[in-house]
Amino acid sequence: MTKRKILQVDLSSETIGSYELDDGLMRKFVGGAGLAAKILYDETDANTQPLSADNPLIFMVGPLTGTPVPSANRYTVAAISPATGIYGEAHAGGDWAGALSRTGYLGMVIKGAASGPVYLDISDNGARIVDASHLWGEDTYKVAEILKAQLGQRTAVATIGIAGERLVNIAAIMSDGPHARAAGRTGMGAVMGIKKLKAVALSGTGKPEIHDQTCLKESIKRLFPSTEEDPARKRSRIMQNYLHITDARAGIKNFTLGGWPGFGEKMAPTMLEAEESRPCEGCRTSCVVSQLTRGSRHYHAEAWCPMGANCLIDDVPALYEAFDLCNRYGLDCISAGDIVAFAMELYEKGLISQADTGGIELKWGNSQAMIEMVTRMGEREGFGELLGQGVKLAAERIGPRASEYAVHVKGMETSLHDPRCHNAWALQNATASRGGDHMEGATLWFEGYQTPYLKSEEAKAAVQNRVAIVGMAELTAWSQDFDNLLDSLGVCKFLYLPRVWLREVPEGYFGVQPPHFLEWLNCVTGWRMDKAEFMRVGERIFTLKRLFNVRRGMSRKDDTLPPRLLTRKRGGEGYAPDNLPPLGALLNFYYQYRGWSEEGIPTKEKLLELGLEDMVGAE
Repeated sequence: MTKRKILQVDLSSETIGSYELDDGLMRKFVGGAGLAAKILYDETDANTQPLSADNPLIFMVGPLTGTPVPSANRYTVAAISPATGIYGEAHAGGDWAGALSRTGYLGMVIKGAASGPVYLDISDNGARIVDASHLWGEDTYKVAEILKAQLGQRTAVATIGIAGERLVNIAAIMSDGPHARAAGRTGMGAVMGIKKLKAVALSGTGKPEIHDQTCLKESIKRLFPSTEEDPARKRSRIMQNYLHITDARAGIKNFTLGGWPGFGEKMAPTMLEAEESRPCEGCRTSCVVSQLTRGSRHYHAEAWCPMGANCLIDDVPALYEAFDLCNRYGLDCISAGDIVAFAMELYEKGLISQADTGGIELKWGNSQAMIEMVTRMGEREGFGELLGQGVKLAAERIGPRASEYAVHVKGMETSLHDPRCHNAWALQNATASRGGDHMEGATLWFEGYQTPYLKSEEAKAAVQNRVAIVGMAELTAWSQDFDNLLDSLGVCKFLYLPRVWLREVPEGYFGVQPPHFLEWLNCVTGWRMDKAEFMRVGERIFTLKRLFNVRRGMSRKDDTLPPRLLTRKRGGEGYAPDNLPPLGALLNFYYQYRGWSEEGIPTKEKLLELGLEDMVGAE
């Protein structure tokens, strides 16, 4: 394939360069998350501090990004996480990833820290470091507006808000201005902030080279079905999916309740009447429904459940306002909602008072308290300074009893999906590379489908049984490997979730399948990779991330869930109301299936099998 380039920027020395990627390295890690993980592993060690100039910030797209492949619009940003101290990674869609692919670079590695605020301007004329003093202190919408006015309306902007500037641990990187695509998880915005890097603006006009255009065009036409649908019908169907999620498996009242009657029904009418969001670049389906509120044009269940149901807030305008504030400040809305829910429970239990909160009455359902606390987290002000560190670190500072109510995995707050609802989901959360995760091993999406890629009868049966133990290891590991592949290709995961984007799911159709993605990859690159090698790439990437975390002190002791999710039944009428995940047994099967030691360390034999021989002994 054509050589792909990586941009290198050292903000400390104000130098810019680039290098070509070796084709063998590309084939081993593909791009996107895989290549970002490899570079981060090589550029750091066990002692590299997250909020230091030594922590590189890596932006990466995949070989399919910017091509005609549907929904090939995702970028990865990786660094050591300020929130967890381990591997940090976030993803976003929208227009920015495609814009990066048009600059001629597969990604960029940003080292050092500037002496004052700067932004990167990357165009057909090259890359330059530009003073950003006039942007510092502005919210993410305003930054996009200013840079587009300066550089052209076609410029794609990724930026931090005030939360990133002030090094809030849950700070996000936002792109697409008021359309608000968020690389939200693990605090990548704070890493950008420590570097004094306010934004990255892209305006290239090139196109990623494709080895065989005809092959790719014909393959897409053959493998990707029609998705035409009346917009109102699509909104209704998507809302029904979200209502099902809320009623069946959402975290409610800081994960203490198994249901909250009426919440989904109250949210639905407003969402159904809302305008649809502008789809991400190259998307034929559009997974979100939105409403124009104070300039924000994007809203999603991943926000409304943590900020709504988990805090017992059903005040729709207030939820929109809180979400809009997260986007403007550049805050991870999942973590923000879970953190406020945590604080509300501490307030209820008497572990904090209005004297601690600066006068905010953090009672369940108090929507104005939510809005005020989001503001204070974004400003890193008062009690918000403490909460913005995340529930784990905040609980440690508040006192030992507070940790009882902190719902997180490895320091990252869990998503809307309750791990007690499905044993594979519990196992996935416990072993995910970045902590409580809903995107690296989305086992819930496989529920009820018979996929030919699971080999054992136990794993095939586990897809149909939420509380199974045997078979969950293979289901979880396969899902994690496949999701890492998709993050490395640069494509949206909704492509293999047909219930979201097809009017009617044809019998036996599961969505775009691994062989389809492989076919598109080979068309673009000219490789002749087979299915076995393709899936081995996913396993290699996941194992490399594991090695990264092992080097930073992680092992079996950290592959766990908070006590609440292991000892307290969810109840209610949703999924598996009486299930408590048998995590010890699940981990035993999982480590054995992975080829890891009983302590969760990849073995020498496994590393050699995966072509990671240069890392033998490094763990």
